[in-house]
Amino acid sequence: MEKLFKQKFLTKVVAAVEAFAIVATLLIGMGTVETAADEDTYVYFTIESQYAYIGDSLTVKPIATNDNGEEVDVYGDYTYKWYRITNENDFHELDCTTYYFTINNIQKSDLFNYSDVEYEVEIYKDGSLFTNLYFYIYEDGKTDIYIDDDGIKNIRAGQQITLAPKIIDSDNKAVDPAAEGLTVKWTRLNMNNDEMTDLNNSSLTYTFVPKTEDFTNRSQASIYYIFALYRGNQQITSIWYTINDIDYLYYSVSDTYYPNPGERVELNAKIYNYKDDEEEFNSNEFTFEWYKGEENSESLQLVGTDKNLVINSVSKNDVYDYFKDKIMYTCKVYKSGINVASTYYYLVTPDVKFDYEGRHCYYKNVGDSVTFKFEATYGGKALSAALLNQLQFRWYKYTDYSPQEEILSVTDTLEVPQITEEDFNNNAYYRCEFSSGDGNWNCIDYYFDDLQSEYNESWYSEDVFTTKGSKLELKPVVYSNKHWSAKVDVTGANLTYVWKKAGYVDGEYQEIEVASGKGGYTIASVSDSDLSTVEDQGAKYILYTYNHDILISVVNYYIYDKESYLRDFAKCWFTAYSGDTVTFCPDVRDWEDNPVDITGDGYTYKWFRHYKGEEDKIPMQSSSVNCTIKVEARDYYIDDENWENDSWFVFEVYKDGEKRLESYYYIELPKDGSSDNGGNNSGNNSGSNSNSANNNSQKNNTSTGNQTGNNANNTSTTGAKNVTNSNATTAVKVKATAIKSASMKKGSKKAKITLKKVKGVTGYQVSVSTSKKFTKKTTITKSTKKTSITIKKLKADRTYFVKARCYKTVNKKANYSKWSKVKKIKIKK
Repeated sequence: MEKLFKQKFLTKVVAAVEAFAIVATLLIGMGTVETAADEDTYVYFTIESQYAYIGDSLTVKPIATNDNGEEVDVYGDYTYKWYRITNENDFHELDCTTYYFTINNIQKSDLFNYSDVEYEVEIYKDGSLFTNLYFYIYEDGKTDIYIDDDGIKNIRAGQQITLAPKIIDSDNKAVDPAAEGLTVKWTRLNMNNDEMTDLNNSSLTYTFVPKTEDFTNRSQASIYYIFALYRGNQQITSIWYTINDIDYLYYSVSDTYYPNPGERVELNAKIYNYKDDEEEFNSNEFTFEWYKGEENSESLQLVGTDKNLVINSVSKNDVYDYFKDKIMYTCKVYKSGINVASTYYYLVTPDVKFDYEGRHCYYKNVGDSVTFKFEATYGGKALSAALLNQLQFRWYKYTDYSPQEEILSVTDTLEVPQITEEDFNNNAYYRCEFSSGDGNWNCIDYYFDDLQSEYNESWYSEDVFTTKGSKLELKPVVYSNKHWSAKVDVTGANLTYVWKKAGYVDGEYQEIEVASGKGGYTIASVSDSDLSTVEDQGAKYILYTYNHDILISVVNYYIYDKESYLRDFAKCWFTAYSGDTVTFCPDVRDWEDNPVDITGDGYTYKWFRHYKGEEDKIPMQSSSVNCTIKVEARDYYIDDENWENDSWFVFEVYKDGEKRLESYYYIELPKDGSSDNGGNNSGNNSGSNSNSANNNSQKNNTSTGNQTGNNANNTSTTGAKNVTNSNATTAVKVKATAIKSASMKKGSKKAKITLKKVKGVTGYQVSVSTSKKFTKKTTITKSTKKTSITIKKLKADRTYFVKARCYKTVNKKANYSKWSKVKKIKIKK
């Protein structure tokens, strides 16, 4: 098996050698070049290849990031030269010295799909070349082609073999190369002498009888049969085939032994054939060579030639020391003089390594006692009494105010008779140091945390998909306080649950208790009254979890009929200037994310727009699934704290008179804050979503020059920080936060929101609303520089929705992250 792994690795290496020029170009194009922009900041330039249609306009620019991956504005510190490189390797300097480069009216000769044309930008700093980046332009809409084959063929000598690669697209559908205008080439490569032989075969298959030297696992040569697809002179994809003689195809697995010093150990050689069956060693075809020596050492000592190797008394000269002498035993297996497998064996003793975790946590209450016991394994097994007797122990207590106290115990256990409140307040913990007698000490820390903090005091939602009439079991869900996003296995935990069914009756929200105790809740037959609706007016089930009578979490279970459930996966945020056209292209899918064709089968759909300052949505005149608008100033979603300048668009899908989907689309101002494009951007600004199920393959599903820009009238001064090209303004990327907890006390009218801390931001914004759409009249938005905030003046017996985001102020302008996922909380009476 190891040999096969090496062959696969060699295959990839050789492939890289054949395409060295392209690979080198791409590696340079990655631009992972770093330099000290100041004492503590490094700058990395990258540029990506682009996709466009013939006739499009396209603007590209290098992206500069710091060592935290954040995009930075450094373009005024550098100068630029752009080049076009043809397939004859001729360099043509272009009339462009700005950090962005625009190609108007792209032709077929510009596309790498049809030629070897590539583009280069040289970036200079202080007059010296800093880095150079390469990129390609590919025709958008072209089929991505792959070869579905592992490239390894195993047969017996003398047998005929047919190499038949399966050619597919990204949807795993078969591709006809001739229909794509592709040609085929077969070659044979001998890696020993770099000899490449054209096999003069242009069909999709190649049939032949391999010679002895063709078998990689039998000869010294590495032979590859290469199948390649070309479009013109450009190679699209290829696969390298290796051929193995199955009579010589064996592998072995390395093993580790855990003897005590002085013990007798027998190392057992194991070998497996290509069918993964262990081979019997009564055959005279196999011979063995055992070697001892340090890892990667060229001076190995031959210590045996039998199937097994016996070490009568293990010493420190035999063991694999992770820190010093990496001694191992190597068994080489031969068949007819050919090395068919090599196996590595390691000896590990207690003097070298124990398997242990560096921290253990116990959840207790004030007044409880706790017994800490040394926890470690040896060779994956519990420590024997003999091994424990060989170890030395010493226990210490640490707090915030006492770095180390006296030794409390010298055995493998420590009893703490009573935990005090001061222990919790001072973050007390206990350290067990242990040694095998060689003078080296390791340690394990033991903590106790307040039992009430074991679980995350927060509110979550779970979406459940089922079918009407089926049986449904709802299981308790609790999240960890130590890892706030991870679910906890609550089996056997000392928790109690109250299950309630919630919904609206005659317009009034009600919660009715349906079960309590320690288990889950089972719905014998799911009915309409159990299902949630698109407008969130249907039923839901709520799990209240208590730990020692203290409410620790609330989980809302939303149950959907998977036969009618729909969701929209399309791009929903757009950036455009006033006067641009924008096309919304819904990507409707079912509960398993499979595309759904909503153009027939009884589906109907409607488009609405919601204008700022208005509660009611206004129907739009749209006769297709896609909706195209001409952007006006009043269409922008400004997202200010007063909710007075926000507009959005609503897409609704109905079937049999029932609303199945409601999704939202938003248009933002460009980053320069201007809504006027000056008449330069007459194209559209639609999303790049392609919805094949809805037959939305129109060419206008990609940007055609407005957002990236027809920038003929925009200028940039080399060496200056202030670039007047507003379309190419560099945005400040701000990392998003997440809501760790949203808690409140019973009877209180305020909620405490705790956020995940994000480094480098100026502050946070938190919005709390009784509407999941966060409409202005129902929403409170507050800003804070801390990761926790208390929202007051809330109403009891209400369900609230909470979301948060970060902002970073640069040049007196606030730059916002995306909103976090929405959490729900209930203010109880």
